[in-house]
Amino acid sequence: MLGVVLSGVGGSYALWNDSAVVDAGSISTGTPGLEAQWAAGHDDALWQNLLPEESRRQPFTLTNTGDVPMALSASAVAAPGFEVRILGSSCPTSALATSALNGTPTVLLAAAFDTEPVTIAPGAALSGCLEVHVAADAMPASESTFSITIDGRQTT
Repeated sequence: MLGVVLSGVGGSYALWNDSAVVDAGSISTGTPGLEAQWAAGHDDALWQNLLPEESRRQPFTLTNTGDVPMALSASAVAAPGFEVRILGSSCPTSALATSALNGTPTVLLAAAFDTEPVTIAPGAALSGCLEVHVAADAMPASESTFSITIDGRQTT
């Protein structure tokens, strides 16, 4: 009678083996940076004494101070009766046709009919337009402060 015993001990049964460590280098991420500035001549008085259905636009500049390209989105918060709109291009002579912003980030567009977000390359500047609109049902002597948040998300 012949018996065979198999061992469950792991390891290599090769006669020769070796290993080596390879220095694969380093991995790093880019650095985002976004700066916003009102255009020359900005005056908060522009937003004063608006009547229902009136709008005022103010240009601003965004600069990518980081080293990665970014796709932009924006959100705004204002009191009922006031609408804030934004465009990722220079201000037109007429009211902006984009949707009013709310607290949810919305893709920043260069024109109302665009579907792709505005992107900004490292070191580049972009002209934008901010509009405040008073709704038809705004109450007399209403007042609102508003805030705008512009986010940049790294893109390839």
